[in-house]
Amino acid sequence: MNNSELIKYCEGRIAYLESFVEAYTGIINPLRYEEKTKAYKDIIRELSRTRIRVTAEEKPKKEDATFDGYEWYVMAQDVLYNCWGETPFEYVAKNEKEYPHWTCAPQLPEVTP
Repeated sequence: MNNSELIKYCEGRIAYLESFVEAYTGIINPLRYEEKTKAYKDIIRELSRTRIRVTAEEKPKKEDATFDGYEWYVMAQDVLYNCWGETPFEYVAKNEKEYPHWTCAPQLPEVTP
């Protein structure tokens, strides 16, 4: 399964859980199902961060370039240099021919000295 298929599966599970809770309100404990729904939403958010997007179809926004206090940059494919690198999200959004693809910057692990 690729990211898109996994996201679609998680969205289906969320819809099922939400409809189940709605159908059995007053009979079941909804908190148990809210935790499962939140877990699927967290998976969708993380998978969405790693998928590669076509700039012409989906421009990067500030939310895409923000994590752990690090903001303004996304990873973009630079056609001129034929490589991927950190680029300000606003520049990628305005120059879709120069940067045809982009993804969110990866979450870096903490490094202890």
